[in-house]
Amino acid sequence: QELNSKLMKLMTDEELLPTDEEERLRVRALGKLNELVRDFIRRTLDRKGMTDQPADDSQYRLRTFGSYRLDVHLPGADMDTVVIVTKYIERRDMFEDLYVHFLARKDVKDLVKVEEARVPVIKFTMDDFEFDLAMACLPITTFPDDFDVTDDKVLRNVDQQSVTSLNGVRVTDTIMTLVPTMATLKFAIRALKLWAKRRGVYKNVLGFLGGISLEIMAARIGQMYPKGLPCKLVSAFFLIYSQWKWPMPVGLTEINPDSCELAFPVWMCGPTEPGDRRHVMPIITPVYPAQNATSNVSKSTLKVMCEEFQRGREVCKRIEAGQAEWSELFEPLDVMKQYTNFLQVQIMAPNKEEYSMWKGFTEANLRNVVSYVERWPDAYLDRAHPCPRNFMKPRESDDAPYEHYWYIGLKFDLERLRNDGKKAPNIATPVRDFKTRLMGWQRKKEGMTLFVTSKKAKDLPKFVTNPEAFEETADQNMHEIIQGEGEGGDTQTPSTSAEAAAAPTEAATAPAADHAPNPENEEAGGKRPLADKGDGEREAKKIKLEPSDADPMKVEPPAQCAAQSPEKAPEAAVKREDVPQEPRRDFTAELMQAVTRGAEATEDDGQTRMPGARVEANAKKQMFVLDKGQELRIEVESQAVSVTLQTGHAEIFGAEMPKGETINLAKAKLAVYTWQGCTLSLKGEAKVVYVGETTPMTAYGNVHGFLQQFREEARRCGGKGPKTMLVGPSHTGKSSLAKVLVNYAVRQGERPMLVDLDLKDGLFLVPGAIGAAVIDDTITRYESQADMNPVAYYYGHREVEARPELLKLQISALAGNVRQRLACEANRDGAASGVLIDAFACSSGPRPSYDVLLHAAKEFEVDYVFVIEMDKLYTDLKRDLARDMAGGGPTVVRLNRSGGVVAPESAFRKHLEKQLVHDYMYGRARNLCPRPVVLPFSQIFIYQTVSSAQAPKDALPIGAAAASAEIEIVRVEPDPSLENKLVGLCACKHATAPLNEQQQQDLLRTEVAGFLHVRKVDMTLGKVTFLAPNGLALPSNVMLVGEIDFVE
Repeated sequence: QELNSKLMKLMTDEELLPTDEEERLRVRALGKLNELVRDFIRRTLDRKGMTDQPADDSQYRLRTFGSYRLDVHLPGADMDTVVIVTKYIERRDMFEDLYVHFLARKDVKDLVKVEEARVPVIKFTMDDFEFDLAMACLPITTFPDDFDVTDDKVLRNVDQQSVTSLNGVRVTDTIMTLVPTMATLKFAIRALKLWAKRRGVYKNVLGFLGGISLEIMAARIGQMYPKGLPCKLVSAFFLIYSQWKWPMPVGLTEINPDSCELAFPVWMCGPTEPGDRRHVMPIITPVYPAQNATSNVSKSTLKVMCEEFQRGREVCKRIEAGQAEWSELFEPLDVMKQYTNFLQVQIMAPNKEEYSMWKGFTEANLRNVVSYVERWPDAYLDRAHPCPRNFMKPRESDDAPYEHYWYIGLKFDLERLRNDGKKAPNIATPVRDFKTRLMGWQRKKEGMTLFVTSKKAKDLPKFVTNPEAFEETADQNMHEIIQGEGEGGDTQTPSTSAEAAAAPTEAATAPAADHAPNPENEEAGGKRPLADKGDGEREAKKIKLEPSDADPMKVEPPAQCAAQSPEKAPEAAVKREDVPQEPRRDFTAELMQAVTRGAEATEDDGQTRMPGARVEANAKKQMFVLDKGQELRIEVESQAVSVTLQTGHAEIFGAEMPKGETINLAKAKLAVYTWQGCTLSLKGEAKVVYVGETTPMTAYGNVHGFLQQFREEARRCGGKGPKTMLVGPSHTGKSSLAKVLVNYAVRQGERPMLVDLDLKDGLFLVPGAIGAAVIDDTITRYESQADMNPVAYYYGHREVEARPELLKLQISALAGNVRQRLACEANRDGAASGVLIDAFACSSGPRPSYDVLLHAAKEFEVDYVFVIEMDKLYTDLKRDLARDMAGGGPTVVRLNRSGGVVAPESAFRKHLEKQLVHDYMYGRARNLCPRPVVLPFSQIFIYQTVSSAQAPKDALPIGAAAASAEIEIVRVEPDPSLENKLVGLCACKHATAPLNEQQQQDLLRTEVAGFLHVRKVDMTLGKVTFLAPNGLALPSNVMLVGEIDFVE
């Protein structure tokens, strides 16, 4: 215990444990990256016309691997990340879209893209944390909820670069399952990393240990000593490996030579694997396909490491005997002072970009010169020791070339040299071969030069022997790059032979066994402080609705509705007398007996292409005769198309069509339904037009009939009407059903409260807003309507995943507002009409959108949830709402989707979004006259939300709990990037100065009085021109901005 306490104290003194504040900022940066990746996925799907696919974890998974995922990272360590995507996203999309988007961000620095590497990556720094971002593409259309990256089947039909990227995650996650006491081992691994760095044996690209190889070696000790304290595990590490019979392999589990008939090359030390037999220090990864994580190790570097293992064993023995302290184990070793002879490798390049490329490629090949010299008989080499430090020569002027130096300490076997009668070693041939190899690089450009010379210690440059005298400038402190086929840093992609390991210009044939595909970033001029940013680790996150052919407006009760026309509200619905309160009926049993046979008719959607259509010879006019229960489905693009009801009765989204009145359509997808039969005329050329013979309208009509019974009972008892929520995935007709149910209620004299939570295709709000309004007239998109005077909140984003915690706050505020309105004495009768909630698109959980959906159901205290189409979502909601809500939760009912619902093309969706904003600004009947409003910068206060800690749980260290999201609100200074943005005008007092912290937080729950369109930002005059939908004075100068824009 005493030895362990001393070790833990040393680790604290050496700042080997990241602080809580650093970890909070790290999670925040990772969450920001997740947000950027999600936005990239959304843009890519939209560009490819797949607007029906949500940009959530059904389409991508952001994972971390290596030291951070294992929770053994040191302060300032980088984060190795990989975004795993479906077949809709390609790797080139990452470089053509995401990279360009990164370029435009001020918080992204040191941005480098490496497209031609064995593992293509984007390297960058964000919020002072270094990231390596790779991509793995899987041949799937959606991620299942139980997706397991460690399942070997994930590798089926996957390209080699994706296999390499995936293996970093697979190795990391598998190590955790194979070590029983990882919580204790974490401290030992951190201590061993400090030892390896201090003693100069921690740089995989040079032939030493890398992150994954050291972790596997330590994990094997953890398996052997499952109850050992960190001090015991450290001591046992040196005891075991100082006696290890290399090249006997180190592994955590048995090697699986084959899996799922994938036929990937697997490391096997047998007669058919001559390359594997040349590996001198095999450390084998624990996943299929097993690879050697230390294929870069040479005889020389193995000898150096074995000496350090032996030294570590002896020091630990003295520590246990009380003759030494732990600090002795970690004494730094300056390799440059251990040798008198060096091989100096010097490169020069004319500019920063070419320098980075040339430097990365050269360092990735340094191990080859060691191999060449080792094999050359006239070298008489005892060892070649690459110095982990590398040096950048300070530039004397801006015109001076960029120069970089590496050193390899040489120790010769002088006794053998004398015995052979030779005067001096000769390494000219292997050096020439090394230079020929590098100078033949296909990507080498003119001006990239290479010099390899021998140096005595006394002749080394001063910036090498006295690096403290040369301060490195910001211009020189750059990321290292691994270009083309090279490997670097702590990263290693094991190959199946030494030849492959020594030939980085050849294509990789095996998955990566180490954490990262790129070299570690070393500071020029000396050992990197452990507390600095970037420690150099890049190592390997039942409703049954009775069928009815009758018009739903005539469903009993109320009985008096049966004899009246649907467009006229029954008298009882307009004027009612107070009645004594009585116990309310429980409608659940009736509901559960109400819908199946009505839904049975929709199982196989029949359709007839233009049945009985008569085309007039002198005009593009078609006549359609519909039988009862049929609907005419129409898709219109830019052509002018109109539809007219000639005879009978018909409706659009539950709103009655006036007989003989022409309805003009443009950029629309709709269905004209008839309960009793009708004749329709269609003028113009529609993109698609056909008659659907089987629809779910009978079931939908019976849902209305059931809800109407609930309303009548509520009114009789003096209570509140049904609170109903409609949910479902994208493009299932959810919003169309909402309009149908609202319009049916209005036609019977009800005034329901419609809550619009659809962020993309709202019923009466602009995109990115949520709100509620009392509906007292039928709503369609094809006729003007009175101002509904909604209460609205501006979320500012299209996706729930953008700011889920913010959306929860606004939903809670909206639900409270709705409760107040329903409780208002003046709205007593309206309260019986109930609430209908059109929710945002959502698939099954667990994901942020599902969590927010549960939150909405609880906040609005819904009575009924109707799920369209998706069985999994229905099952999940039924289980989770019953568990979380009082009284067993709401009744959850599944409904069929209409066969006429189709996923709109990307262009059509963008048109709908634009049309929503245009209707707001100009009125649906074009009855508004928007005017410009010009305000100086000093008189406006624009704010936007910034969400943090949104990192996926699988991207956090294994076992770490997901942190609660933090929502910050920051002021936005006007600049041209605001042009074309839609801003919400907060319903608060005019501000004369920037809001304080509490006032800013209050904005998150503040309603908006309306919306403005930013037309122009004049930086010269310091003024912003807004477009307002009316000529009234603005009620406030405090605004919220999001990602929604509007280009006229």
